[in-house]
Amino acid sequence: MSYFYLFCTIVLESIGVALLNKSDGVGHWQYLLGGLLFFNIAMVAFAMALKGMDMTIANTTWAGAGILIIAMLGYWLFQERYQFMQYVYIGFVLVGIIGLNVSGVGK
Repeated sequence: MSYFYLFCTIVLESIGVALLNKSDGVGHWQYLLGGLLFFNIAMVAFAMALKGMDMTIANTTWAGAGILIIAMLGYWLFQERYQFMQYVYIGFVLVGIIGLNVSGVGK
């Protein structure tokens, strides 16, 4: 169940970041408030995930998966383009997430 809550955290936080990007600082306050709402709900889900996971594994998985999802959202929704080496380093993040989670460390 902890991985379900962690998944929810990652999705909610990624939506929050996308909404904050759309807010243009504070120019579009509706997006700003939506982004903050998603961040707050993500924190509750993260607290639930921590009940059954080591903090280190949960936080690094959240951070890494967030990087991957935000990079994809940036590419698909916001037309951000990356250089070849940026793709390589994003791939390293993916390898790190997988490695941490299959290494058998956890509660």
